[in-house]
Amino acid sequence: MGIRDEVEQIVQKINGKPERIRSLQAVYQFNLGNGEFLQVKFHGGQAELFDGTPHKADCRIILSEETFRKLLNNQLNAIAAYMSGALKVEGKLSLAFKLADVLKACF
Repeated sequence: MGIRDEVEQIVQKINGKPERIRSLQAVYQFNLGNGEFLQVKFHGGQAELFDGTPHKADCRIILSEETFRKLLNNQLNAIAAYMSGALKVEGKLSLAFKLADVLKACF
């Protein structure tokens, strides 16, 4: 399964619990280091996945596909990845922490 498919499954889980994201209005961009970009837009209590960079990102998360997969599968802590330099954040750091909370609530 490709990383996009994994992210799509996460987005579906998030949308299954809209109370957790009702107040979140942000665009997250994932720069996967291989020229691939994914964006997740949170608006109106829903999350939507986009390929590329069609929206202005509020928070850009830069990491390898391997690191992203480990984060999605709860094999790596986001703060540990950030502290080690495996994950970088550009934009609003507080939004990155909010995303981590949303993802924890889905699992």
